[in-house]
Amino acid sequence: MTHQKEEEFQVADIPNLSGYVAIVTGGNSGIGYETTRELASHGARVYIASRSKTRVDAAIKAMKTGNSGLDIHFLKLDLQDLQSIKTTAEEFSQKETRVDILINNAGVGLPQQI
Repeated sequence: MTHQKEEEFQVADIPNLSGYVAIVTGGNSGIGYETTRELASHGARVYIASRSKTRVDAAIKAMKTGNSGLDIHFLKLDLQDLQSIKTTAEEFSQKETRVDILINNAGVGLPQQI
């Protein structure tokens, strides 16, 4: 039995995402930044969920350099605060009717030792 090597997924394989709504946690740096930029570059409206508006705004500004038409927004979220998560969900549901793509990229620090 011969096995064919599957082709690796490439950025060029991302389809047109116009009309799709995405949330990326931790989308202001690292893999989350690249994921956010590529989703937006392919037409998705992307919300970066993060605690720091300052860092997200800087990331959005950098992503829009050379492509000002990207549809990227800040979504305040603190994953260590359950009330924040509920508030974020309520605020998001006032802006959008659905989420098509959810990328859970943000890390949460280790819990304190007892």
